Amino acid sequence: MENLELVQGDMMNKESLVKAIEGVEVVSPANCYKKESISADIEGNKNLIEAAKIKGIKRFVFLSIVDCENAPNVPHFHAKKIS
Repeated sequence: MENLELVQGDMMNKESLVKAIEGVEVVSPANCYKKESISADIEGNKNLIEAAKIKGIKRFVFLSIVDCENAPNVPHFHAKKIS
């Protein structure tokens, strides 16, 4: 994975994401692990999707979890269910 690069931006600040993904070909969203921050997670991923559109990124990889609705007490699974 020599072409893999980790970039950092503020998921709640779309402009920081646009800057962070400059020159990136593939984007994969972040996820929260606490129920208290799920709304921020959803808004943050919307910002990331919009930033990817602005930059013309053609590949956006969204990962989910099969049967995540069967584990409502696992915050990460809950975030995937409602995303």
